[in-house]
Amino acid sequence: MPEPATWRDARHTTRRAITHSPGVHLFRQAILTSLIAVTFVSSFAAMVELDRLIAQAISIEGKSWTLSSIIGIQPWLGLSAWPGWGNTSFTDLETIILFHVFADIVFIAAYAVTGLYLIGKYVPRTPQPKTTSRAKKPTP
Repeated sequence: MPEPATWRDARHTTRRAITHSPGVHLFRQAILTSLIAVTFVSSFAAMVELDRLIAQAISIEGKSWTLSSIIGIQPWLGLSAWPGWGNTSFTDLETIILFHVFADIVFIAAYAVTGLYLIGKYVPRTPQPKTTSRAKKPTP
C-alpha cells in the first residue's frame, strides 16, 4: 500500500498548481503591462522635463535650444546649439543632457519590449519541419 503524501509533497503540489493556473499567468501579464506603461509614461515625462531644463540654458547671444529640436526630425537646423551651449553659464548642462539620453534609451527599450511582445502574440508562427532521428539501417 502506498504511503500517504507528506506535507512537503502536498505543499509542492499546491505550489505547482498555483503557479501553473491561468489566473497567475494573467496576473503576471497584467503586472508586466503595467510596468511597461509606467516606464513609458515616466521616461517620456522625464525627457520632457529635462528638455525644458535644457531650454533654460541661454547662450551669450541670448539664444536657447531644446535637445529634442537638435536630435529630432531635423537635427541640421540646430547645429549652432552645440557651440552656443558651450558658451552658456548654465551649470551641469552635460549632466542634464546625459540624463535625457538615459531616459531616451529607457523609452526606446520599453518601446522595443512592447513591439517584441506584440509581434510574438499576433504574428503567426510558421510550422517547423519535424526532424527525425537517425534512420535505422534495414536488416538484411
